[in-house]
This record gives sequence, structure tokens and C-alpha cells, in this order.
Amino acid sequence: MPYYCETALNAIGAFPAEPVNALTSLFPVIAGALALFQILRQKGGGQGGAGPAALLLAVLAILTGLGSTAWHALRTPLALTLDTAPGVIYFLVVVLAWPWLLRRIWLGPALLAAFALIIWAMTRSDLGFAVAIAVVVLAIALAAGLLLVLTWREARPAFRTALAMVGCATVAAAFRSLDRSACEVVPFGSHFLWHIFLGTAAFFGVHMAAALWRQRRRQGGT
Repeated sequence: MPYYCETALNAIGAFPAEPVNALTSLFPVIAGALALFQILRQKGGGQGGAGPAALLLAVLAILTGLGSTAWHALRTPLALTLDTAPGVIYFLVVVLAWPWLLRRIWLGPALLAAFALIIWAMTRSDLGFAVAIAVVVLAIALAAGLLLVLTWREARPAFRTALAMVGCATVAAAFRSLDRSACEVVPFGSHFLWHIFLGTAAFFGVHMAAALWRQRRRQGGT
């Protein structure tokens, strides 16, 4: 199972197993709940004012944080599943809903197919784990860049939140990658910053989906 700097700081069987990581895992819960509260207060409320994608993303952010809290507190296989499953679904919803809200319904499935093909190819290559991860990250970066350009051109009101989402997610991924290298500097590592920035990215993702939905409705789309 995943291992972090903080994992080694506490005795096996201690509860919570990773106090700092468990506590900061609540940040996505707070961010998701705040985003949900804000979009429900917008004019029209519910699906009328925010759209189904924004509501689903807010709920998934909350579930991701709760699962992450359970994982870092218990470190059991079931808790790890509760941690990763909502986050993966959040990513899939963003990849499918973002192009759809931009009236590019074909682009979401195309991107997922491309990701699947790249991952499949990397698992069968001799490039090494680090290179394979770099290729996947590059593919995600190119996809995000394409969607940001489309958002800038066609849905300017949503661009700021889209850019903030991508930026915070990038910073989060960096801190997650640096965790094991930071143990000597910060005993509990940098993984806790992954929770904070990822929760912030999820918050902006909810508002991006809501902004795109409002523009789509103004233009007569459903």
C-alpha cells in the first residue's frame, strides 16, 4: 500500500495511523461542502443554477475527503478504496463533463480513450516507471491545456475557475510527488499539502462546472 513520510512516525496499529495526513484530509470535505452550499444559494438553486455536474463534483469532493481521512487514520485496504474511488470518479466526471459543457461532447470520450491507450502502452513498455508516469502526466497536461484554450475562447466567465482548478491540481501533484524526498526536511513530509491543494482544486472544479452550466443555459443548451 502507499507509504508516506508520516507512515513511519507512529507505531504500527496506532490510531490515527497518520495524524497530520488524516486531519488535513478533512480539507476536501470542507471545500466540497462549501462549494455545494455556495452553488445551491445561487439564483435558481440546484440543477437550475449549477447543473448536475457541479452538484456531483461537490459530493465527490466530500466523499474523497472522508475516504482519505479513513485511509490515513486506519491504513486498511477498504479505507484505501474509499479514498481512491471517489477521486478517480471525480477525474472521470471532469474529463467527460467539461467538454460536454463546452458543446464538445465527443472530446471527453476521446480523451479518456487516449489516456487508456497511453496507460496500456506504458504498462507494456520498457521505459521504466518514472518515464511512464511522466508520459501520463504530459498527456494529462496537454488535455488540460486544450480544454483551457477552449474555455478561454468559448466560455470566458468560467476560465478563471478552470485555470485555478488546473493550477491547484498541478501544485497538489507536485507536493504529492515530493513527499518521500521531504522526509529529512519535514518529518511528516509534504503529502498533507496534496490534500489542501487538491481540495482547493476540487472547490474550483465545482464552480467551473456551475459557470459552464449557466453559460450553456443562457445560450439555450440543455
